[in-house]
Amino acid sequence: MPRTSKTLQISLGLLILLGLSSLISYNQSSPLAITAAEAKQKLINNEFDEIVDVRTDLERATGYYPGSIHIPRPDIPEKLPQIIPDRDTRILFYCNTSTRARMAAEEAKKLGYHKIRYLLGTHIALYR
Repeated sequence: MPRTSKTLQISLGLLILLGLSSLISYNQSSPLAITAAEAKQKLINNEFDEIVDVRTDLERATGYYPGSIHIPRPDIPEKLPQIIPDRDTRILFYCNTSTRARMAAEEAKKLGYHKIRYLLGTHIALYR
């Protein structure tokens, strides 16, 4: 393999790792973020009124948190106010990696919801 090609591959790999690292850091630094351990405790204490799964239909078909509402992330601006009209509802958003859940929480905040959190990581962590 030519030296420039190997250097290019290494450079691209580093850029990808830096991008993923920034995304993870951004997700964890949000005041709306909540760990699985924190979420479990809040669920035990009934501190969430609704749990919203923002994954795709196909992902939802593989399993979901019991009692959760399914609103795919792209549908949040339109459907969230229809399904959960009360802006004081305490909502936990989740997906597979927390990226779409973060986006949904930020969209909900723009819609006037203020008691919202999103799960860091996957909902599977809630079962452990």
